[in-house]
Amino acid sequence: MHDPDGASGYDSLIRMIRLFKRDQISPSDMWLRIFETLHPESARHFLDSLPDDLKLLIRKEYYGLARYRFEPPEDTADLKVAKVIARWCEELGNPNHERPLRTLPPSRILVVNNSTVSARELAAQLRKMGHEVEVACDGPSALEVEPFFRPDIVIIDLGLPGMDACTVARSLRAQTKRDVILVADGGSLEDHERARQAGCFDDHVGRAQGIPILPGLRIKLAERSVEDWFSCEFRGQLEDDLPLRMLDVAAGQFEPAELAPLIPDKFLREIRKLAESPTDLEDYMARFKWTMGDERLVTIRKGASLWFRFFNP
Repeated sequence: MHDPDGASGYDSLIRMIRLFKRDQISPSDMWLRIFETLHPESARHFLDSLPDDLKLLIRKEYYGLARYRFEPPEDTADLKVAKVIARWCEELGNPNHERPLRTLPPSRILVVNNSTVSARELAAQLRKMGHEVEVACDGPSALEVEPFFRPDIVIIDLGLPGMDACTVARSLRAQTKRDVILVADGGSLEDHERARQAGCFDDHVGRAQGIPILPGLRIKLAERSVEDWFSCEFRGQLEDDLPLRMLDVAAGQFEPAELAPLIPDKFLREIRKLAESPTDLEDYMARFKWTMGDERLVTIRKGASLWFRFFNP
């Protein structure tokens, strides 16, 4: 199963990690493939040889693994690989605080997508942040709207039928007389590779916990309300570590008083138990400890103290 030195194996892993970066595969699939493909003695070499963008991605995902209830592999060689990756990430530190995202000021954004549902969802999220948004269903419509709407950013779905996304991007670049940011979104692996080779986009839309971002430009396109955030966390993730995530987020993003009305009673009782019993909290964190650095453990303990004060005013 392991392919420690073959270039094809390494190339395959790198392609797979890039697919994950484009939201094409699940986080657990990515980590299992890494564990199964590498030998312990070659894992460090593989990590050090990754392009910088993928090094950063691996480190970021390592610090977020507990969100997926991901268990260390039981196979001896795979577990050794997991520990090599853990040490590598710990040595480099938590990257999530190195380069904070800046929030995009209110802007004109043109969304080009033939999927009515996808376009409507993205447009609604952007409008919540105060952006002015127009939607075009295809390339010709986008070219027609652009001179009147004068967008600052154009988000183009790579799976457009008819006039393809790269042609739309080139045509918009030629048509507009202003600086406009052209952003790719969605599409298949082949679409992404074609767009990369064409070099006609400034960035691509990534989605961090459902928040649309431009990772290359370090721009956050939208925020989320506590209701939006919790809906994504509760419905889109496994429940085993939900109390852990509620403790974590209370230390920075949302107040316990904002979260409590949204949390089902059985989880709220579990959060209270953890907040009021340091022993139970440490035992609970131990289940996910291999995925977390010391900094996140401190954050969770801080969140537990905030929940304690909420339950015991």
